[in-house]
Amino acid sequence: MVNRELGLVINGNSNYSNYTFDPLTFSCLLSFGPLIYIIPTFVVIIRVIRTFYRNIIGKKDKNFNRNVFTVLVLSNFSSLGFFFSDLIVIRAPSTGIMTSWCYRQEPNRFLNIVFQAQAYFNYCTMLYPVLFSVVRLVITYVPNRHDEVNAKILKFAIPAIQIYPLLLLLHMIPALGVCRQHSSPYSFGAVYVHFINSWRGIMNAPITVINSAVWLTTCLILNFILYRKLRKLKTVSLSQSQTHQNIRNRIIEVSLSLTTLAMLFAYATNLVFLGSFMIDYDIATYLVVFRPFGYDLELCVVPWVFYLTHPAFRKKSDSRIVVNSNRKPPLSV
Repeated sequence: MVNRELGLVINGNSNYSNYTFDPLTFSCLLSFGPLIYIIPTFVVIIRVIRTFYRNIIGKKDKNFNRNVFTVLVLSNFSSLGFFFSDLIVIRAPSTGIMTSWCYRQEPNRFLNIVFQAQAYFNYCTMLYPVLFSVVRLVITYVPNRHDEVNAKILKFAIPAIQIYPLLLLLHMIPALGVCRQHSSPYSFGAVYVHFINSWRGIMNAPITVINSAVWLTTCLILNFILYRKLRKLKTVSLSQSQTHQNIRNRIIEVSLSLTTLAMLFAYATNLVFLGSFMIDYDIATYLVVFRPFGYDLELCVVPWVFYLTHPAFRKKSDSRIVVNSNRKPPLSV
């Protein structure tokens, strides 16, 4: 049961009956090495969530912009969901730790569900940068009612983001999960979770690449519109006195812009790695070596950039974020 583009299915394959897992391999280092930077990132995400809890649930700051934080926290949860599901689908199996277990399993629904979970969270991570950009646009164009307008948008958008990936995975309902052998440069026994028997043989890669291209384009258009508006506002503010509030709003503007830029890694990674498989499989098999680091970019860079640049995380008493009631848009969160 060989497919050049997808690799050998090892479930029930006698070639793997005597396989022995060796933890001292390059594949293990490649798969679990990222924990060096993943663990500190978890700490940062927890601090972001704690700040969210303190200002939303605890209600210690009435002027805290819950909409931006809500989108960012949900985006972080999606990135974490993708990381853990990807750990089971790609990273851990490539070490060989699951190979003997996979050999003893028939193609089954459990592996299919695990694979779908990875795809589900991947689609979610594509949508939150767009929603984040929309929230920023509303803050800029509707400064006096942005909280009310954004609350209505999120009430509809958040459930829609959770449902949308399910529609893209309907073809996976009849599929069965399997384990496949990685190609070179991975060694014998390095596998990954995949599937067989999807509806009409539809594959996920083309759907994911198309979605990445569409949502990346949408996100770039929204941010171009936002950039033009902020540039006009910056020109106006420079002609006025530089108050402490104006300076603080400028810092927040830069923080949100950098955070938005970091969120674009989700699109770039999908386009590079999945697109390469569709174009040239031989080259793509070597790019897989760098895949874990590519997909970790959004998970790590987004919370770190937001945490290090936004005044909400500064301990000084004057760093509390206050919504400006003037005509100029409050760029704070």
